[in-house]
Amino acid sequence: MTDGPPAGGGQRQPGSLRRADSPGYRHVVFDLDGTLVDSRADLVDAMNHVLRALGRAELAPVLLSSFVGEGARRLVERAMGDAPPALVDDALARFVEWYGAHLLDRTAPYPGVVDVLAALASRGVVLSVLSNKPEAMSRAIMAGLGLDRLFLAIVGGDSLASAELICAVEEKFSCDFPLETFFERPTIATMDALLKQHAPPFGMGCRRKRID
Repeated sequence: MTDGPPAGGGQRQPGSLRRADSPGYRHVVFDLDGTLVDSRADLVDAMNHVLRALGRAELAPVLLSSFVGEGARRLVERAMGDAPPALVDDALARFVEWYGAHLLDRTAPYPGVVDVLAALASRGVVLSVLSNKPEAMSRAIMAGLGLDRLFLAIVGGDSLASAELICAVEEKFSCDFPLETFFERPTIATMDALLKQHAPPFGMGCRRKRID
């Protein structure tokens, strides 16, 4: 994994990742929401739809956005406040159904993300997504935005465990693949700096998350 840059390196072009002096990262794993795509508006809309359907007051988008990041259940629990568990379960089912039909209404890649992914793919770096969002939803978003073709694996919170993804990577590359460092949204600049470091392959995502 850190055995030097891939063959065929050359002069760096504007907007591209450095080739000649990188250690040759082979696989980068990204979180999805808040890293590759901005899905907050659709998540907020879904939650407020549920609140209206249950006769409850809508919540401000900025407040609901602060609840995003730990999965649908935590979002619904926080939005429902002191509601009894049975009502929270009902709200969660409504949320999943409505969001599943509207998850591409306003969701889009963050600015510059497509360029980063294309630059990584062009230099032979393998890309995967590991999200706590259900896999079917993750795949629908990636396909709807035309990003799925760039990724080896799209793993959701209801599918493979992180350890199973690591095993798959180990088998593919016949080497260890520790996921150690998580960052915020990728940019050409941050990826360029990281590709020059002599360190294990890394994941990109929320700093609060950790995959062991």
